[in-house]
Amino acid sequence: MADARVDKRSGRLSSCIALASLLAVSGCSSLGPRTAQVDQTSYAVALSEAQKSLLLTNIVRMRYGEPASFVSLAQIVQGYTLRGSADAAIDFGLLGEETPTVGGNLTYEDRPTLTLTPIQGRDFRNGFLVPVPPQSVVSALVIGWPPDLVLRLGVQSINGIPNALISGDKASDADPRFVRIAHLMQELIVGNVIELALERAEGGASTSVLVIRNPDRSSTADIAMLEELRQLLGLSPRATRISVEFGRTRPRAGNVVNIQTRSYIQVLYAVAATIDVPAQDVAAGITRGTATDDPITRHSALAIRSGSSDPGAVHVKTKYGGHWFWIENSDLESKRAFALLLTLLTLTDVGDAQAPLLTIAG
Repeated sequence: MADARVDKRSGRLSSCIALASLLAVSGCSSLGPRTAQVDQTSYAVALSEAQKSLLLTNIVRMRYGEPASFVSLAQIVQGYTLRGSADAAIDFGLLGEETPTVGGNLTYEDRPTLTLTPIQGRDFRNGFLVPVPPQSVVSALVIGWPPDLVLRLGVQSINGIPNALISGDKASDADPRFVRIAHLMQELIVGNVIELALERAEGGASTSVLVIRNPDRSSTADIAMLEELRQLLGLSPRATRISVEFGRTRPRAGNVVNIQTRSYIQVLYAVAATIDVPAQDVAAGITRGTATDDPITRHSALAIRSGSSDPGAVHVKTKYGGHWFWIENSDLESKRAFALLLTLLTLTDVGDAQAPLLTIAG
């Protein structure tokens, strides 16, 4: 009988020890490899949404006379902690009846640390105030961004023909000829009649060229559009390789196209001017009236709407001055234009990273 009790006690004690060991082993296990994939995706999505919100907020603030303010995410440090402890005991009691007890705790901590660097001074000037090089505009076209979108957002003038202008107290719609040039280039590039390309010159510098191919003689529409484009740009009837250079005026040569590019801040001001702001804000003098970058269709490249109530599930939204501003999820053209702004922001050269000024620990 005594041997049976001993065996019974030993079995219970062994079970307690096994459970305590399991808790202890759990407390020492590694979480990093198992959570890295999930966290990497989560942080990438969260960062993308934060960039969208910050960009839209800046555009709206600029429309109301506020300065733009950007920060750069310098570093994300993710820390995981899993701590566990356990104890096991047996209370034999006064009557010899043992009572096994097991205790323990398991604690999990997820503590991300974000390091943010405000973009200012020389970095802000070089990245946001200097006009985008023509090669960058051509690069955007080469990799597949729609020509009409790139030209309407990133270019201020082509051979002296102006796009919409927002400068100080002056505001003017785009010249209809500029919009027509953008449309013609869109159609002719898609039709493989013309091509914008980057060529490597001596010394490693890149030059931009517009290559004109002979359209199919059966395509009278392509021939007519090409002839119209030549006339609008003042190109020679026989020119097939056109040099694309930075300039504000119409060149004398018939084989050169001058484009005046915008700085990133100019791009944002141009987009901000087309926001559909509340009429009462314009009447109160809080902001000026809405401009358009397409005087022909009166349809902006990027449509930002406004209202007094939360729009709900949209592509991106922000609240300013008691009003909501947003881009509709069903507006594919505006979403595409907004994606181009985000891409240009990512490619913005802000020089060497500064010392981190703000660290947020979770």
